Amino acid sequence: MNKLKRYCYGPFPSRRLGLSLGIDILPKSKLCTYNCVYCEIGQTQPINLVSPEHRIHAPPSQNLRKELTSYIKYISKLDSITFGYNGEPTLNENMMDFLNIATEIRDEKSWLNNKPRFTLFTNSSTLYSQEIRDRVKKFELILAKLDVANDDDFKRTNRPHKTAPNIETIIENLAKLKKEMPTEHKLAIQCLIFNSNKKEFISNNTPKN
Repeated sequence: MNKLKRYCYGPFPSRRLGLSLGIDILPKSKLCTYNCVYCEIGQTQPINLVSPEHRIHAPPSQNLRKELTSYIKYISKLDSITFGYNGEPTLNENMMDFLNIATEIRDEKSWLNNKPRFTLFTNSSTLYSQEIRDRVKKFELILAKLDVANDDDFKRTNRPHKTAPNIETIIENLAKLKKEMPTEHKLAIQCLIFNSNKKEFISNNTPKN
């Protein structure tokens, strides 16, 4: 079953995660604090490029429970249930409602080996918030974006909303998150370094970075 429904997509094999089933908790239109030049789902439209302080109220409907149950019904082995796809998932203030429902469904099933872990993709821009870090640390694996180490490359590569924290602050917030996480949970940094000869797609593989 790989047809994209309202919330669930996959499962699909991932080099990092193994067999992964995705959950998208954002609206159908991409909503993000970045407009990364390399984003695989396309550009963030100006109206949907939002501040890291922006929040949406989008609680899960009954379809989440139905979809997730139907997806895992015939799956005996799954490595990850992964939150992320159509932008920055921490912008949804109801993220924990999704996680709680998914946890109930996961734990009700008998798995062939270990239960799949919960993974979260985040671009790290909202981690200045203690409330957000408290939510994020509930995930067993956090894949956090950090493509660059200076603000010039940050603006060219990630093209953040004007209110996004600077890189130094983002790195500090990642360190805070790591310190606050349960020891059995893992934080992995996603970093994409690339070369380019296009003016609109400037390389971040620079001595400064």
